[in-house]
Amino acid sequence: MNRSISVKLTGWTGRNRWVWSALGVVLLWVSLSLVTSSFSLSSLSGVAVSSSFLTLCALGQMAVVTTGRGNIDLSIASVMTLSAYLALIVMGGSDGRLIQGIAATLAIGLVVGLLNAALVVLCRIPSIIATLATGYILATATLLANRAIPGFKVAPAVHYVATGRVGPVPVIVLVAVVVTSLFSLLLGYTAYGRMLSAVGQNSRAARLAGVRTSLVTSSAFVTSSVLAAFSGLLLV
Repeated sequence: MNRSISVKLTGWTGRNRWVWSALGVVLLWVSLSLVTSSFSLSSLSGVAVSSSFLTLCALGQMAVVTTGRGNIDLSIASVMTLSAYLALIVMGGSDGRLIQGIAATLAIGLVVGLLNAALVVLCRIPSIIATLATGYILATATLLANRAIPGFKVAPAVHYVATGRVGPVPVIVLVAVVVTSLFSLLLGYTAYGRMLSAVGQNSRAARLAGVRTSLVTSSAFVTSSVLAAFSGLLLV
């Protein structure tokens, strides 16, 4: 009986390796609560809010890294900054232009993602160089444009998502949980997720199996930029 339970538990943890990371985080929280008096539920809530923004970016980065061959997206921070700036300009602090602001933000993510994909897939520039260059260009453009704007006002709806709460739970944490769950389903239970993993494990074998490796890799860069843009929108 005990052996059967042990075998099942070992198999389950082997299939769900994230459990060990989650357990490590819990142990870290418990340790901090024992050794410091400044660690509380309110500080934990603040950490959860901050990590939620990073989670959205990390999901996109994970997609890029999964494609293998050392791929990485270093333009994420610049995409976030530019998208936040653009969202503020378009929305002008009004919920009446919320849809336009979201559309403009996601469009920026789409364009930057396609540019990164073109540089990496078509021009065959190493992603660490291509995305770093893209990031510098975007950061410079944002700094130059921002000099002419004295101040901003955030749309109430965006402000609520970034700072509001549903009961004791921050809204942004709920958003991160939903997006993470959807991303997990996409990667683990869809044909796209299997193709993404196949490209990362063996690109040549995936190509011979009929997978359009260039398209899959490009989609990963687009996903990364779009999620970074979305995160930037919420960070305003």
